[in-house]
Amino acid sequence: MKTRHALAVAFATSLTAALAACGGTASVADGADSSAVTPPADATPAPSASAADSGPLPADASLADSSPEGGACVPSPTVGTRCANGQKSCEKIDGCCLPQVVCDATKGTWELLYLRCLCQDVPCGKSTCPGTQYCQAQASGVDGGATTYACVDYPPACARQWTCACVQANGPARCAALPASCVETNGRPTVTCAGQ
Repeated sequence: MKTRHALAVAFATSLTAALAACGGTASVADGADSSAVTPPADATPAPSASAADSGPLPADASLADSSPEGGACVPSPTVGTRCANGQKSCEKIDGCCLPQVVCDATKGTWELLYLRCLCQDVPCGKSTCPGTQYCQAQASGVDGGATTYACVDYPPACARQWTCACVQANGPARCAALPASCVETNGRPTVTCAGQ
Protein backbone atom coordinates (compact mmCIF):
# COMPACT_ATOMS: atom_id res chain seq x y z
CA MET A 1 0.00 0.00 0.00
CA LYS A 2 2.93 2.33 0.69
CA THR A 3 4.07 1.82 -2.91
CA ARG A 4 0.73 2.98 -4.30
CA HIS A 5 0.80 6.01 -2.04
CA ALA A 6 4.34 6.78 -3.16
CA LEU A 7 3.22 6.46 -6.80
CA ALA A 8 0.38 8.93 -6.26
CA VAL A 9 2.78 11.35 -4.61
CA ALA A 10 5.25 10.92 -7.51
CA PHE A 11 2.53 11.65 -10.06
CA ALA A 12 1.40 14.70 -8.13
CA THR A 13 4.97 15.95 -7.92
CA SER A 14 5.60 15.44 -11.65
CA LEU A 15 2.46 17.40 -12.46
CA THR A 16 3.26 20.38 -10.25
CA ALA A 17 2.99 22.89 -13.07
CA ALA A 18 -0.47 21.69 -14.09
CA LEU A 19 -1.67 21.52 -10.53
CA ALA A 20 -0.27 24.92 -9.64
CA ALA A 21 -2.26 26.42 -12.49
CA CYS A 22 -5.51 25.01 -11.17
CA GLY A 23 -4.74 24.67 -7.45
CA GLY A 24 -5.72 21.00 -7.26
CA THR A 25 -4.39 17.61 -6.23
CA ALA A 26 -4.06 14.28 -8.03
CA SER A 27 -4.97 10.65 -7.47
CA VAL A 28 -4.54 7.51 -9.55
CA ALA A 29 -7.54 5.28 -10.14
CA ASP A 30 -6.52 1.66 -10.08
CA GLY A 31 -8.90 -1.26 -10.28
CA ALA A 32 -7.41 -2.96 -7.23
CA ASP A 33 -8.39 -0.17 -4.86
CA SER A 34 -10.87 1.99 -6.74
CA SER A 35 -12.82 2.72 -3.56
CA ALA A 36 -9.93 4.93 -2.44
CA VAL A 37 -10.35 7.16 -5.50
CA THR A 38 -12.99 9.85 -5.42
CA PRO A 39 -13.12 11.38 -8.89
CA PRO A 40 -14.64 14.81 -9.40
CA ALA A 41 -18.42 14.79 -9.89
CA ASP A 42 -18.05 15.46 -13.63
CA ALA A 43 -15.24 12.92 -14.13
CA THR A 44 -15.57 9.77 -16.21
CA PRO A 45 -15.47 6.75 -13.86
CA ALA A 46 -12.55 4.36 -14.12
CA PRO A 47 -13.45 0.92 -15.47
CA SER A 48 -13.13 -1.98 -13.06
CA ALA A 49 -9.92 -3.95 -13.35
CA SER A 50 -11.21 -7.06 -11.56
CA ALA A 51 -10.88 -9.11 -14.74
CA ALA A 52 -7.33 -7.86 -15.20
CA ASP A 53 -6.46 -8.87 -11.63
CA SER A 54 -7.60 -12.47 -12.18
CA GLY A 55 -5.45 -13.33 -15.19
CA PRO A 56 -2.73 -12.19 -17.57
CA LEU A 57 -3.19 -8.79 -19.13
CA PRO A 58 -3.07 -8.26 -22.89
CA ALA A 59 -0.18 -6.19 -24.15
CA ASP A 60 -1.13 -2.68 -25.27
CA ALA A 61 0.03 -0.86 -28.36
CA SER A 62 3.72 -0.73 -29.00
CA LEU A 63 5.74 2.47 -28.89
CA ALA A 64 4.79 4.29 -32.03
CA ASP A 65 4.61 8.05 -32.23
CA SER A 66 6.91 10.74 -30.99
CA SER A 67 5.78 12.64 -27.93
CA PRO A 68 6.37 16.36 -27.47
CA GLU A 69 9.00 15.48 -24.86
CA GLY A 70 11.08 13.74 -27.54
CA GLY A 71 10.42 10.12 -26.44
CA ALA A 72 8.02 7.60 -27.86
CA CYS A 73 4.33 7.48 -26.93
CA VAL A 74 1.42 5.06 -27.24
CA PRO A 75 -1.40 6.36 -29.49
CA SER A 76 -4.48 5.12 -27.57
CA PRO A 77 -3.55 3.13 -24.47
CA THR A 78 -6.29 0.98 -22.92
CA VAL A 79 -6.80 1.16 -19.16
CA GLY A 80 -5.76 -2.11 -17.51
CA THR A 81 -3.40 -3.30 -20.26
CA ARG A 82 0.33 -3.68 -19.72
CA CYS A 83 2.76 -0.81 -20.18
CA ALA A 84 6.49 -0.33 -19.72
CA ASN A 85 8.00 2.11 -17.26
CA GLY A 86 8.47 5.46 -19.00
CA GLN A 87 5.80 4.96 -21.67
CA LYS A 88 3.53 7.93 -22.22
CA SER A 89 0.17 8.35 -23.88
CA CYS A 90 0.03 10.38 -27.11
CA GLU A 91 -3.39 11.71 -26.10
CA LYS A 92 -3.66 15.49 -26.04
CA ILE A 93 -6.41 16.54 -23.64
CA ASP A 94 -6.76 18.88 -20.69
CA GLY A 95 -6.22 16.70 -17.62
CA CYS A 96 -8.44 19.04 -15.61
CA CYS A 97 -11.39 18.24 -17.92
CA LEU A 98 -10.92 14.50 -18.49
CA PRO A 99 -8.91 11.87 -16.63
CA GLN A 100 -5.52 11.17 -18.21
CA VAL A 101 -4.32 7.67 -19.10
CA VAL A 102 -0.88 7.13 -17.52
CA CYS A 103 1.49 4.20 -17.11
CA ASP A 104 1.54 3.07 -13.47
CA ALA A 105 5.17 1.94 -13.15
CA THR A 106 4.42 0.00 -9.96
CA LYS A 107 1.64 -2.12 -11.47
CA GLY A 108 2.96 -2.09 -15.03
CA THR A 109 -0.48 -1.17 -16.40
CA TRP A 110 -2.23 1.84 -17.88
CA GLU A 111 -4.45 3.59 -15.30
CA LEU A 112 -6.59 6.72 -15.10
CA LEU A 113 -5.15 9.78 -13.38
CA TYR A 114 -7.71 12.25 -12.05
CA LEU A 115 -6.40 15.77 -11.58
CA ARG A 116 -8.32 17.69 -8.99
CA CYS A 117 -8.48 21.00 -10.80
CA LEU A 118 -11.02 23.24 -12.49
CA CYS A 119 -11.78 22.56 -16.15
CA GLN A 120 -11.21 26.01 -17.65
CA ASP A 121 -13.62 27.55 -20.16
CA VAL A 122 -12.34 28.17 -23.69
CA PRO A 123 -12.48 31.73 -25.13
CA CYS A 124 -14.75 31.94 -28.17
CA GLY A 125 -15.43 35.32 -29.74
CA LYS A 126 -16.93 37.52 -27.01
CA SER A 127 -18.03 34.48 -24.98
CA THR A 128 -16.61 31.19 -23.70
CA CYS A 129 -17.21 27.48 -24.29
CA PRO A 130 -17.20 24.69 -21.71
CA GLY A 131 -13.72 23.19 -21.36
CA THR A 132 -14.72 19.99 -23.16
CA GLN A 133 -15.66 21.82 -26.38
CA TYR A 134 -13.72 23.85 -28.93
CA CYS A 135 -14.47 27.19 -30.56
CA GLN A 136 -15.49 27.26 -34.21
CA ALA A 137 -15.51 30.63 -35.98
CA GLN A 138 -17.51 30.88 -39.20
CA ALA A 139 -16.44 33.55 -41.67
CA SER A 140 -19.45 35.16 -43.36
CA GLY A 141 -18.17 34.73 -46.90
CA VAL A 142 -19.36 38.26 -47.70
CA ASP A 143 -17.04 41.27 -47.75
CA GLY A 144 -17.63 43.19 -44.53
CA GLY A 145 -19.79 40.40 -43.08
CA ALA A 146 -19.48 39.45 -39.43
CA THR A 147 -17.81 36.29 -38.20
CA THR A 148 -20.01 34.10 -36.00
CA TYR A 149 -18.75 31.87 -33.20
CA ALA A 150 -20.06 28.56 -31.86
CA CYS A 151 -19.06 26.07 -29.19
CA VAL A 152 -18.72 22.65 -30.79
CA ASP A 153 -18.25 19.15 -29.39
CA TYR A 154 -15.06 17.43 -30.51
CA PRO A 155 -15.64 14.92 -33.32
CA PRO A 156 -15.67 11.34 -31.91
CA ALA A 157 -12.23 10.67 -33.44
CA CYS A 158 -10.88 13.65 -31.48
CA ALA A 159 -12.39 12.80 -28.09
CA ARG A 160 -8.87 12.45 -26.68
CA GLN A 161 -6.93 14.42 -29.33
CA TRP A 162 -7.74 18.09 -28.79
CA THR A 163 -5.58 19.35 -31.69
CA CYS A 164 -6.05 21.39 -34.85
CA ALA A 165 -4.90 18.48 -36.99
CA CYS A 166 -7.55 16.14 -35.57
CA VAL A 167 -10.41 18.66 -35.61
CA GLN A 168 -9.70 19.78 -39.16
CA ALA A 169 -9.32 16.18 -40.40
CA ASN A 170 -12.53 14.97 -38.74
CA GLY A 171 -14.75 18.07 -38.63
CA PRO A 172 -16.77 19.80 -41.36
CA ALA A 173 -14.99 20.00 -44.75
CA ARG A 174 -15.41 23.80 -44.85
CA CYS A 175 -13.22 23.94 -41.73
CA ALA A 176 -10.30 22.10 -43.35
CA ALA A 177 -10.11 23.58 -46.87
CA LEU A 178 -8.28 26.84 -47.52
CA PRO A 179 -8.87 29.63 -46.52
CA ALA A 180 -9.91 27.86 -43.29
CA SER A 181 -7.39 28.00 -40.48
CA CYS A 182 -6.81 26.69 -36.99
CA VAL A 183 -4.79 28.03 -34.08
CA GLU A 184 -3.97 26.18 -30.87
CA THR A 185 -3.89 28.41 -27.80
CA ASN A 186 -3.09 26.86 -24.42
CA GLY A 187 -3.59 23.40 -25.91
CA ARG A 188 -7.03 24.17 -27.36
CA PRO A 189 -7.89 24.55 -31.05
CA THR A 190 -9.87 27.47 -32.42
CA VAL A 191 -11.00 26.71 -35.96
CA THR A 192 -11.95 29.42 -38.44
CA CYS A 193 -14.06 27.89 -41.21
CA ALA A 194 -14.29 29.20 -44.76
CA GLY A 195 -17.33 31.30 -45.64
CA GLN A 196 -20.44 29.58 -46.96
